Amino acid sequence: MLGFLAYLPFSKHLHIVVAAPNVFFGSLRPKGALRTIDLEETETFGVGAIQDFTWPQLLDLYSCTECGRCQAVCPAYEAGLPLSPKMLIINLRDHLLAEGEGLLRGEVAETPLVGGAIREDTLWACTTCRACVYECPVHIEHIDEIADMRRHLVLSEGRMAPEVAGTLRSIQSQGNPWGMPQAARADWAEGSGVQTLQPGDEVQVLYWVGCAGSYDGRNQRVTRSVVTLLQAAGVEFAILGNRERCSGDPARRLGEEYLFQTLAQANIETLSQVRFQRIITHCPHCFNTLLNEYPDLGGEYDVQHHSTFLADLVEQGRLRPGRVNEEAVTFHDPCYLGRHNEIYDAPRQMVAGVPGVELVEMGRSKEKALCCGAGGGLMWMEFPPEHRINRIRFGDARDVRPQTVATACPFCLLQLDEAAGAEAAGEQGIAGPVDGAEGLLDAASTTEAVPAGDLPAAAEGGIRVLDVAEMLADALPQESVSEADLIPLEEEAIACR
Repeated sequence: MLGFLAYLPFSKHLHIVVAAPNVFFGSLRPKGALRTIDLEETETFGVGAIQDFTWPQLLDLYSCTECGRCQAVCPAYEAGLPLSPKMLIINLRDHLLAEGEGLLRGEVAETPLVGGAIREDTLWACTTCRACVYECPVHIEHIDEIADMRRHLVLSEGRMAPEVAGTLRSIQSQGNPWGMPQAARADWAEGSGVQTLQPGDEVQVLYWVGCAGSYDGRNQRVTRSVVTLLQAAGVEFAILGNRERCSGDPARRLGEEYLFQTLAQANIETLSQVRFQRIITHCPHCFNTLLNEYPDLGGEYDVQHHSTFLADLVEQGRLRPGRVNEEAVTFHDPCYLGRHNEIYDAPRQMVAGVPGVELVEMGRSKEKALCCGAGGGLMWMEFPPEHRINRIRFGDARDVRPQTVATACPFCLLQLDEAAGAEAAGEQGIAGPVDGAEGLLDAASTTEAVPAGDLPAAAEGGIRVLDVAEMLADALPQESVSEADLIPLEEEAIACR
């Protein structure tokens, strides 16, 4: 017995002792929030050596049971990318055990952390989808370790993929990862009648459009669908227009903490100049950042994703989809809406609210849903077709034979759209992705069965992809709402979910 106790600290059975403390000392931050660095006080940016990890992170390494549950659900591993969450933790632990005695004596580690114990391309394969963290029985926070090593590479060594460098330059110079002019951010709103807030203005609902909804042509359709729905429901809302900047999510996930904090502080300053009751956004990444990460920098707001806000409007009878759309629809759960913020029901309520729609679930859905492959900054990185996560996810949709794939995230929409187009080009059989708000607008127009109208059409024999806002908007009656119809939120509150 004494021999086993002496052997235990150097064996794979160490988790027997440390697993329970690791669960007890687990992070109390919101699930979607990364740790905020005090840039003025810190001596190191991120983790460049094993001793730079915090003690809870080191406890993570000792706690691994090597069960492989994280690896089994990792989208990067399934796609053949150089990342296994299990081996990441094991390699870090083995590196700590190998170098630990020397470090205690004040010696320098013989093997570098990144490029030695951990391959550099391993860090850039992570989508931060949180599937590994969700499955881990001892609550290991794989994303925190990866994010901190990315921070060191970017901030201290300037080591990153060329696509990452280009994306960060675009955000820094133009305020968006697309590299489009800041002056063109609100061009989509021309002729829409949407109010743009100026300093000192007040509104009930601030619509945070985000970079994808402002610049990407496909996602501008979703933006217009959300506007149509808000106007039809009589919601008093406005946008920031050209004063809005990127929320900073891509910069932070790619390791550029300084750029993230610069953007966040600028946005918080802009938001302090206007008055509003709540913010809504159709981007889960903006939603997560505004809700869970801005508070660390002084920005605390009532934030809702468009799916919860619009689902409440349907439930209250302020949106009444009436246009029949006879089709089978499956819903893809965005990681930053689902596992990071536990919103699963609202977008499904929007899809089910369209008359004639049959909601069919994929084999991997809700907490078990597979990532689209765009999170963690990978939206702006290129991978060979055989290693693209979105193609695998689209296969999950194909298996349930829908006419439409609905989602509620601009990145998921683009990723699934690309997979739908690739499949339609290679073999016929499925349509394309639709955002839930797009489909709801389609159903409210009439009680007669009609084609999809001006919604994006699928390739012949294929599956189309839509945002839930597009579906809902396409289902609405074409009745305008006058200013007198606007209903104050104080009188009819829209509950935050």
